[in-house]
Amino acid sequence: MEINTPYTAHDALADVDSAADAVRRRGVSPRGFYLAHGACTATLILGMSVLPRPIGTAAILLAGAALALLIRWYREATGIWITPASAPPRAGAVWAAYAVALVALVAATAILTSLGHAWIGWPAAVVALMGSVIIGHFLEPLLFPAPAGRTA
Repeated sequence: MEINTPYTAHDALADVDSAADAVRRRGVSPRGFYLAHGACTATLILGMSVLPRPIGTAAILLAGAALALLIRWYREATGIWITPASAPPRAGAVWAAYAVALVALVAATAILTSLGHAWIGWPAAVVALMGSVIIGHFLEPLLFPAPAGRTA
């Protein structure tokens, strides 16, 4: 004889929490992802500012290719790719602020380099490297927030 136990609201919430935890664990960036991203952006900045032309051009191309490979690495490691449009609102805001800051950093570096201040590439590269690592630290928990009333 089969006994059916009712599926309660408590059971449903436990299943939702379990699924959310599984997605949160699955979506964690591969170890070193943001450090590698920062190294690529720093290399782009150095390539456009302080490195001599043939080497700088090669560095820009290699860093661009490496950024594309980073996306592939993330997608293969997690099985997902979150864009700013599909991210939770707070994560989207952090992403947008980072993008604006990075574009401003690259633009300022390009302008100052064209005015003869190529040395600015070194501190700009450090800011790009550290910025990516710091943003990654704050962005990760925002991408997969814990359900209301729970902590991750």
